[in-house]
Amino acid sequence: MNEDIRTETEVQAELTEEPEENNADSSDIGDENLGEESIDVLLEEDLELLREDFSELQGISDISELPNPTRYAALRDLGLTPKEAYLATSPVKKTDTRSHLRAGVPHISKSPVSSMTRREWQIARALFEDMTDSDIEKLYRKVTK
Repeated sequence: MNEDIRTETEVQAELTEEPEENNADSSDIGDENLGEESIDVLLEEDLELLREDFSELQGISDISELPNPTRYAALRDLGLTPKEAYLATSPVKKTDTRSHLRAGVPHISKSPVSSMTRREWQIARALFEDMTDSDIEKLYRKVTK
């Protein structure tokens, strides 16, 4: 019966000892590679989720092509979702929500205001009877420049 009762120091000693069967360094087994592979898988999953939510990311093939990949990774490490991290690190792209609207009245560009006075127009029309007003205007701009 006394054999079943252990002293407190024996229990503490057992708790502080490392198990003998697992004394091998776990990094020798290849945990580093498993970590890198799992990170690659997570990054690929993040990229797929981002492509689904943001059409502008369809052309990228790697997460490092994001606007600020280092900040994105830091935010993901803090627990943000891929969407939250991307929105926090990428510039806001405003889309023109009025691009489908058209004016009710067609837009007519104004011709440049002529620098010819009314008297100069009268003289020019008398001199160049066979020319149109636009041709006279072109000639006037060519001569005065």
